[in-house]
Amino acid sequence: MTFAEAQTWGPLELFGAGVACEMGIFDVLAKHSGALSTADIARELNADPALLARILRLLDVHYMVDQVSLGQYAANAITRDYTQPYRKGNVMTQIGLMPSYFALPTWLRANDYKVLPDASHCGWQVGANTTETFWESMSKDPSLGKFFFISSFPLEGQRDNKEKRKAKLILFSFSSSGGGLGHQAKRIRGALPPSRGRVILQDLRPSKNVTRFDLSMLASVGGAQRSEAEQKALLESVGLEVVGNWSTPREWSIMEARLKSD
Repeated sequence: MTFAEAQTWGPLELFGAGVACEMGIFDVLAKHSGALSTADIARELNADPALLARILRLLDVHYMVDQVSLGQYAANAITRDYTQPYRKGNVMTQIGLMPSYFALPTWLRANDYKVLPDASHCGWQVGANTTETFWESMSKDPSLGKFFFISSFPLEGQRDNKEKRKAKLILFSFSSSGGGLGHQAKRIRGALPPSRGRVILQDLRPSKNVTRFDLSMLASVGGAQRSEAEQKALLESVGLEVVGNWSTPREWSIMEARLKSD
């Protein structure tokens, strides 16, 4: 199978992973050291054995589980990766955004491939058949927001840093995805109640981006992704200095800045 042919099955691969995450297939296989039969897995999950067999065959074809013999399945490294909360969050987030992805060609064509990113006029409205932004839809539908911002930030020990407590402003800078509600900023604020600093969400204009998230943000929320260098330059242009760049288990990072020292 050529790459182009395999790519056409990408959505089904993603949906299969999402179903497996929700059913708990990866969790069941990962907690056992050996192989399990389809019947064993179905019994543990109280699932339809026939349906489960079809899902497991799809997962095996895409290397998410190993079929060690006919009807016998075992966990591999990919299986175990799918048991992590942030990985499940990634899968379910992409599934939630899928209407905007499916609508992207139609939306771009309708706008003659000349569009200005706008959270109220992007692929999401076309794909989800709504006038709401993705953020508005997510605020009304818990199933959309349940996994959306699952990630981690190394906050432990940060609040005890005397130098940071003395700072007039501590800014955790996030590139806004076009009209977001500041979910990450609210989490940081809640995690640092003693801090004298503030958490600010930068609602940034789109710019050229080199990451693979850019088209996703364009289609779903009318936003854009900034590179580390672009974000750093923006903060410095308004009198701030970057004091930290925190990694997360995923590709995201959080840039910390404060007022420049006199």
